Amino acid sequence: MLTVNEITGAQDGIRAVHDGGASGGITMTANGAVTGLTGTGITALNSVLSPGAGGGVSITTDGAVQGAVQGGVYAVNGGTGDLVLTSRAMVTGAGGQGILVENGAAGGRMDLSVASVDGQGGDAIRASNLGNGGTGLTVTSGGASVLGTGGNGVGLTHQGAGGNLSLAVQSGASVRGTGGNGVTLLSTGGSATSTRTATVGLGGALVEGSLHGIGGASVGGGRLSVIGTGMVRGLSGDGLRAEVAGAGRDVTVSLRSAVGAAKGGFPF
Repeated sequence: MLTVNEITGAQDGIRAVHDGGASGGITMTANGAVTGLTGTGITALNSVLSPGAGGGVSITTDGAVQGAVQGGVYAVNGGTGDLVLTSRAMVTGAGGQGILVENGAAGGRMDLSVASVDGQGGDAIRASNLGNGGTGLTVTSGGASVLGTGGNGVGLTHQGAGGNLSLAVQSGASVRGTGGNGVTLLSTGGSATSTRTATVGLGGALVEGSLHGIGGASVGGGRLSVIGTGMVRGLSGDGLRAEVAGAGRDVTVSLRSAVGAAKGGFPF
């Protein structure tokens, strides 16, 4: 377990690596600002060289996190535990992703809770879950801003064997991608009888992309649902582009407003 206050590194602010053990993982709490001047703000690598060994990754930040070319937070879990990130202040990737997280095939669930995130060289948040549990991302309320200057606001991929995918953007928050979609979702690995769901909930939030507002796909079985009172805008494409492949699957949409510059709001 690692607990720090304010810390600055010439390369990474914090770099934590755990490998080779049958148990254990990475747990860290940053109570103050964390800065990586040329690398990442925070790097956490668990069981990357020995997949399936060890536990999981848990990161909590209460101060601002800033990285350079390699992004703000970079976390990979190759162990059998969960990947959990709780960020209560700004995360900035000055030359890369704001947050980049990957949960391997041996892992459990992936849960992310963030305030403001700025990816100045890519996606604000890019998260991929190959594990056995669900995938959840919450963008908290109170004026939180998730901005991908060079890519998507949020890119979520759920390819694991179990669980559902959920994205909740709470009231007063915004998710924008000035180099792609506001939100890109991909859920795969279901079946024709699967009850798996991919859900986007917008509580009075703004989601906006330079291409599509939301681009969502469920492949191989499962449902896709986009519900809320927020505004969704695609500045050069569709407000909402939703696709489902698989017998007996469906798409549910309930939104206050969706605007697409090129092809309308709901391109079904």
